[in-house]
Amino acid sequence: DDPREMIDLMATIDDPQLAGQVATRAAHSWARTDPAAAAAWAGSLAQDKTRSDAVAQVAQVWSRQEPAAARSWVLGLGRGLPRDAAITSYLAASASPDAEVLSAYSSDNARQLGVQQTVFRLARQDPEAARQLIDDYLTDPTLRQRAEQALAASR
Repeated sequence: DDPREMIDLMATIDDPQLAGQVATRAAHSWARTDPAAAAAWAGSLAQDKTRSDAVAQVAQVWSRQEPAAARSWVLGLGRGLPRDAAITSYLAASASPDAEVLSAYSSDNARQLGVQQTVFRLARQDPEAARQLIDDYLTDPTLRQRAEQALAASR
């Protein structure tokens, strides 16, 4: 329950995968009580995969609590995989497709994958927003087909 204890524990773990899981849980837990501090810590993690997973958790929690603050933080992250992961979590959690945020992905391919994941998350709770994302942003035929299937299955 205490994210700082999880962080201390993480430093003693030799297995990178397990350390990453602990980091993700710590980021999620800490973001519930102090998202700005959790964001600073998550952004400082050295390993890309761990940092990406941790910032995604912070973005998910923070977006539900304070969408405007989370949006500013996500857009302020450096370009790359961690920001792409945070954008996807922000979009799914805030359920507000935003052209500026969508344009902040590091590449068109990252945007396509992020939009597909967002559609998967939004399909049940907001099918209209999911439909809009498919129509506006999914041009890759395979990703579009998978998103369409997820949307159809949610009804």
